[in-house]
Amino acid sequence: MNNDKVIQCVVILAAGKGSRMRSSVPKVLQPLAGAPLLYHVISAVRHLSKPIGIIYSDDRVRHYVENEPAFKGCDFSWIEQRDPRGTADAMRFSLPFVRQHGTVLVVPGDMPLIHSGIIDALQGSNFAFVTTMMDDPVGYGRVIRTAGLRIVEDKDASFEEKKIHECAVSIYIFPLSLLEERLPQVTDQNAQGEYYLTDLISGDVQAVLWPCAEDCVGVNTGWELARAEEIFARRQMKRFAQLGVKFLSTTNVFIDVHVSIEPGTIIYPGVMLRGKVRIGAGVILDAGVIVTDADIGENAHVGPYAHIRPGTSLGARSRVGNFVEIKASRCGEDTKIAHLSYVGDADIGARVNIGCGFVTCNYDGQKKHRSSIEDDVFMGSDCQVVAPIRIGKGAYIAAGSTIVDDVEPGALAIARSRQVSKPGYKR
Repeated sequence: MNNDKVIQCVVILAAGKGSRMRSSVPKVLQPLAGAPLLYHVISAVRHLSKPIGIIYSDDRVRHYVENEPAFKGCDFSWIEQRDPRGTADAMRFSLPFVRQHGTVLVVPGDMPLIHSGIIDALQGSNFAFVTTMMDDPVGYGRVIRTAGLRIVEDKDASFEEKKIHECAVSIYIFPLSLLEERLPQVTDQNAQGEYYLTDLISGDVQAVLWPCAEDCVGVNTGWELARAEEIFARRQMKRFAQLGVKFLSTTNVFIDVHVSIEPGTIIYPGVMLRGKVRIGAGVILDAGVIVTDADIGENAHVGPYAHIRPGTSLGARSRVGNFVEIKASRCGEDTKIAHLSYVGDADIGARVNIGCGFVTCNYDGQKKHRSSIEDDVFMGSDCQVVAPIRIGKGAYIAAGSTIVDDVEPGALAIARSRQVSKPGYKR
């Protein structure tokens, strides 16, 4: 293969302001499945092991990439474009970077569903672009195959051209010589008053038709972001199902990109797994469960309608039931928190039984404090523990108690008023 037909560097277009998102956050940093759009794009091109130039206009973009642990060791160069005036204008800023390397792959930073397969389909070309067939092509440049191959942007297309469903999706391979020759010739005489990269497309160029339009969806509005979330969620479900996870529905489950799930897990509708979550083998996640940045041990049963918040770990065979919220806590093996309870900043041992309506009072108005509930404790219904506190191994806490002092191992603690009955009170 000739050297000019090998991708030698990558440029990611990440300088767009994304005004249609109606957000103060740069478009490429909008989150999808627990990671910015730009995370997904970089992940799709990393396998090339080539230098990556990122064109940006907002310092937050650079700060994110430079501090993302997943990208440690990547070879990034930063190309500043403070006043974006179109994709061809962006490539002008990138020319010093491209000159150092050669043939360049250009990808947009707002296309989170692309993957390495699309990139690999371009390998062996030195001047090419990706197309796909869109059911609703509005907003995309149309591929014109009459009188030579070219692209017409949506806002510049004629009525007849707008009927074309083959669209260019802003993924290109350019040889350096072509960029040097044609970029100076691009003007902003068009409907948007911008410098189009599509104006470089003519002559001996290859159009690579990609069969799956979903892979090529760009994100420009909040609605398009929501649709991309749904597509990604469906793909995540399919991927985990092929690895031995059972889903009771093919929709209404959202699994972030950093989630791991072991085989044998059963997931009901309405489950959301956010952030860095590990689900052990044989877990049951019942309807309406939300888990964020937590670890669920093997054969645990969570839900329905439980909320597992960051910093929580649930031991093997633990049970967390209806309307239980757990935050920054460790729960040991075989521990049960069945219903209507709040556990925050607590270390709970193994084989603990916590009754209905339990609350850890972990905040004193200024600071959070931890509770320690040791192995084999029995916690009656409608109890509170006021942190910081220690409940010793094997202790019993009587129902309806508010515990403010440490309880020694094996003791029975009762902290409630004596019952008073007044005969004839109603009369």
